[in-house]
Amino acid sequence: MKRIVILAVALFLSSVLSAQTFFKLGPGFDPGEVWRLRIGVTGGMNSSTISKPSEPSRKSLGGGLEALLPFSSHVYADLKALYSQKGFKFHFGSIGRENCSLEYVEVPLHVGYQIGVMNGVRLFADAGPYLAYGFSYHHSDYSRLYDEIISLYEQLGVPYPEDEFRIDEAKERRNWNKLDFGLGVNAGVELFRYCRVFFGYGRGLKPIWKEIAYIDADNTTVNVNMHVGLSVLF
Repeated sequence: MKRIVILAVALFLSSVLSAQTFFKLGPGFDPGEVWRLRIGVTGGMNSSTISKPSEPSRKSLGGGLEALLPFSSHVYADLKALYSQKGFKFHFGSIGRENCSLEYVEVPLHVGYQIGVMNGVRLFADAGPYLAYGFSYHHSDYSRLYDEIISLYEQLGVPYPEDEFRIDEAKERRNWNKLDFGLGVNAGVELFRYCRVFFGYGRGLKPIWKEIAYIDADNTTVNVNMHVGLSVLF
């Protein structure tokens, strides 16, 4: 029995020492990487909505180019140029639905901190502002109530005043603040120096609409976005 216990302890210590040798616990950072610009591509999924309560998120894809510059073994700057689709959805149960798509060219500039946990693996977090310019606005809706109202007007033989019930997308597009800016934060893990997996959160600081809109009585509604993504840097 003692021999079995001694053998088990020996095997356990051997495995621990082997694991330490294999993973080479430590910062895992090459000093030659400081001030060495890394460029690559990034992409992922957005889950966006607006700063009003109880609205379901709108799922979409986004991506673009990324440049990362380490200032030291821990501190770095991260610049991206992205295609980003934001917006919101409303669901009114079985009555109807509403969907708004806002497409932007977005440029976030973050400063971050990274730390190596083992050879080839680093944890990182960064934060900073973003600037975005919108180039596409699409707002659609559907409601069973519209169909019932149209049917009632047809029965009465009265022309249907569509503009009073449907969304005036052209008017909303003119009322849209194409320029957007805000703050964002990311956190994730870097694997083998080339691959970065991250999740993040961003919130606009500028109202989406220029003037009071039917959905924004106090004209303070901003973009809110959560995202997960993958970057490949060289």
